[in-house]
Amino acid sequence: HNYSSFFWKSWLQSMDLLFPELTEKMGALGFPDTPAKKEYILTLLAGVAPENERRVLVIDGFSTLENNEIQTMIEGLIESRIPSLCVVILSSSRTNLQTRAMKHHIPMQYISTGDLRLTKDETSELFSLYGAALTEEELDAIDRALEGWFIAVYPLASGGVTTPFARDGNYREKLH
Repeated sequence: HNYSSFFWKSWLQSMDLLFPELTEKMGALGFPDTPAKKEYILTLLAGVAPENERRVLVIDGFSTLENNEIQTMIEGLIESRIPSLCVVILSSSRTNLQTRAMKHHIPMQYISTGDLRLTKDETSELFSLYGAALTEEELDAIDRALEGWFIAVYPLASGGVTTPFARDGNYREKLH
């Protein structure tokens, strides 16, 4: 797999949205596989990003990266602390970024999967918004089956999904 090539293509697409004036310069440079190229990318970003206009760069799947050059580039981007650039790292597990951020006094918020899941009370409230009052037994069954994931609970609560727990008039029977 040529992860560097795939990453670089995705990177350039993101940069074209955030900083279109840099896309051509970065594209001509090619993947920053040397410290000098990485430094040049960071210098370009720092020079073009107006401080009064915040831009957000989301990098998904950081924990699955197996390419050290890509990891190093992202770590360098975070450590460079470009004032107008907020970097959001999505990772399915903890990485060494938290330690590096603390070492360099970089503000970082870690959000775990538990933070993203609905509690039973939130699930109950969501169903209530759609006119359904759940028993404690039904709420427990939904929580066990869907683990509080909004993307699964919402369609069930709103009646717009075809899953094992679909609301077809007898969804309560399927919970037992």
